[in-house]
Parts: sequence; structure tokens; C-alpha cells
Amino acid sequence: MEAINEEIEVQEVKRTFAINQELFEKLEQAAYWDRTTQKDVLNEALAQYFQGKDIKPIPSSYNKPRRGRKPA
Repeated sequence: MEAINEEIEVQEVKRTFAINQELFEKLEQAAYWDRTTQKDVLNEALAQYFQGKDIKPIPSSYNKPRRGRKPA
């Protein structure tokens, strides 16, 4: 029997966020000591946060603010 290696394509999104400085320092330190990236630590934290939550999609009638600009 031949093993099938399927690559799962993960789409990444780049965004800029302002976060609490203490949380950023903890993120930076955790990544250093775990010998991983800040991105991986953040992805794991967000995955744990959303685990088991029922998140509804944003209604199509909602007008998202433009990226990079503060809503008026």
C-alpha cells in the first residue's frame, strides 16, 4: 500500500495590529524560549481561544472599514 502525502495549503494573511506592550513582550519571550516564531505562538494562542466557540460570519450588509484607515 502506497502512502499518500497530501499537502494542505494554509492561507496566511498579513495585518498590522497595535497590542498591549506587556503581551507583546510575553509573546516575544515565549517564542524565544520555545525556539519557535512569534507567528507560531500567536497562531497557537488564537487557535486555543477560538476552540469550541461558535463564531458567526459577519453579515454581508456590514460595510468593513478600509484597511489601513481608522473608521470615520
